[in-house]
Parts: sequence; structure tokens; C-alpha cells
Amino acid sequence: MDNPRLLAPSGWGRNGLRMGPTLSLADQVDKVAQRLSAEFSGRVPDPEVRKLVTEAYGSMSTAKVTQFVPVLVDRSVRNQLRQRAG
Repeated sequence: MDNPRLLAPSGWGRNGLRMGPTLSLADQVDKVAQRLSAEFSGRVPDPEVRKLVTEAYGSMSTAKVTQFVPVLVDRSVRNQLRQRAG
């Protein structure tokens, strides 16, 4: 039986930090697309941003470790957008 003193309250992680709802990988990548579209609006059309995000995610979607996929997609697409935006 678990020791009740060692259990974190509901919604709290073991390290005492509050844990939010967990988003699926696809939802996290969608948030990346939204963020980049907003950041580059007026310089790069939204459909182009989403296309680049989709392509970058597609190449990483079968990765065994997916923890860093959203960060890698963001970095890859951001670099491409900076080059296109001038």
C-alpha cells in the first residue's frame, strides 16, 4: 500500500510542481503552427506556415522518442520562415 504522506495531491507532480493537462503530440504541433503563424503574419501566408509545419512534423512523426518533436519542428520551421521573410 502507498504511503499517503508520499503521494502528491491530485493534479500535482512528484516534484511538487503543478501539472497541467497533457496535450497530444499532434495538438502540441498544432500550437506550434498557431504560434508561428501569428509571429510571421504579414510576412509569410498562414497556409505556407502550416504546410512547413506539416512537412517538418511528418518527417518526425514516427520518432520513438517524441518529447522534443514540437521543439524540433518549431526550430526547423522558424529557421525556414526567417529565410523566407528576409
